[in-house]
Amino acid sequence: MNPVLYLFDDEKEEQGELEVAHTIPYSALEEEEVVEGEALEFGHTLEDQLQGQTDAGFVIAGFYEDDFGGGRTIDQYIKTMIATKAVKTRL
Repeated sequence: MNPVLYLFDDEKEEQGELEVAHTIPYSALEEEEVVEGEALEFGHTLEDQLQGQTDAGFVIAGFYEDDFGGGRTIDQYIKTMIATKAVKTRL
């Protein structure tokens, strides 16, 4: 995911409002979702995501963005899903 997605309050975004409620990096560990047994989500910076791959010896050979198909308010402004094609280099 593009970390920008984690900036906004989910409940308000479902109502059509984009209100900044979190910082990046983001962690749900302190949120009520933990108590309710929901999946934990973490929003890492793009630098952490991409640099982590290159530090591990991968070369970024491709990059793709997508959205939720127009089903979310944020889709009007930015694509929030990202994927990389990373190729391991031989040393």
